[in-house]
Amino acid sequence: MRHGSRSTHTFAVHPGSEPDPVVTSQGEVRVENLALLTADPRVMAALEVLKEAGVQTGAQFDELKQIQPTKQATRQAKRKLLDELVRTNVGKLLEKHGLSNVGRDLDKARLGKENFVIIKSNIDKGIRASEFAGGKSRNDLSLAQLDEILTNLDEIVASAEEVLFDGR
Repeated sequence: MRHGSRSTHTFAVHPGSEPDPVVTSQGEVRVENLALLTADPRVMAALEVLKEAGVQTGAQFDELKQIQPTKQATRQAKRKLLDELVRTNVGKLLEKHGLSNVGRDLDKARLGKENFVIIKSNIDKGIRASEFAGGKSRNDLSLAQLDEILTNLDEIVASAEEVLFDGR
């Protein structure tokens, strides 16, 4: 819907500056119905995330769309995620069984290893021994293998817990 009349605009230009608009009369007034982005909470949440990341303009968003991580960078990120998840699960097991991370309660061979190291080592062995890793070290795992390990990490951790705590 549009209403309005015609008018002319005069601009005063100062040397070395942008022109300043000078209003000399009422111009055309436009009223348009716009669909508000705020109507969809998912859109608002996405915009908020972008704003927090410093994306303020469409040009910046277009730049972000063009950035594609390499397969190597993706694999590195997944390996790091796997290590962080293993460490988190070690902490959960320590808490669940009331053990200190620096204690030596699980060191049955008396090698001076801390509980945290023993549990993490056991989970790492479970990952390496899993059908998804095929005995490879983490640096040699493919993206698909890393995805499978991440998907099945809960079972690997549960198996390690069963071996270590043997019904405790």
